[in-house]
Order: sequence, then structure tokens, then C-alpha cells
Amino acid sequence: MEDAQDGIKREGEGPAGQAERVPTEHVEVSDPPDLRPDFLSPWALLAVLVFFAIGVGLVATRHWRRGSVMVGGSLVLAGLLRWVLPERLAGLLVVRSKIFDVALGLGVGTGVVVLGMVVPGTFE
Repeated sequence: MEDAQDGIKREGEGPAGQAERVPTEHVEVSDPPDLRPDFLSPWALLAVLVFFAIGVGLVATRHWRRGSVMVGGSLVLAGLLRWVLPERLAGLLVVRSKIFDVALGLGVGTGVVVLGMVVPGTFE
């Protein structure tokens, strides 16, 4: 369409000042990305929490030595799972860097297991 003042045709304008449809190239549409956050995979944490709950249950039923060893074992399990699983599968066990998570889980878990075994008392 020509401008009445300067006689210049403007691109993209059709009759009555409406925008003209410009054909576009064919664009392939791929599948939408998977928006599920993989880091929220609950299975590794669920396994750790099951062992932890069993340990707490043993402590609550007056089997404190077995229970504390089980609680420490659950922390060792958390450290081992964080060590061997990729971040995508470790899920909610991923808190900080891998080396920190592994060292904390194995260190604290081993400490609790050792303390549960060396505290004087009777084995139940």
C-alpha cells in the first residue's frame, strides 16, 4: 500500500492498512521436552527411610542397640546410594556435592553403628 504523503509502499501492509500474511518456511515441531524434574526421584530416599523407620521402631520397643545399628546402617546406605547412583536416580539424596553427601552419610552412619556396638550393655 502506498503512503499518500510520500508515495512509498510499506512492506507487510495489505489493503486497508491490514498486515499482510507473509508465507513462512516449514518449521518442524519436535516433541515437547520432558518437564518432570528427575532430581525428585523418591526411590532411593524411600529405601533409606524404610530402614531408618525400622531402626526407630526397634529403639521404641526397647531394642536400643539393634535400633541404633539399624539407624546408622540407614545412613551408610544413604551414603552408598549417593555414591553409586547418578544424580538423576539418587533423587532427593542429592543435597550438596557428591563427595560431601557420601562422606557425611558414610562417616556419620559408621559412627552411629560403632557407638551402638561399643556402648556397654547386653546384646538383645
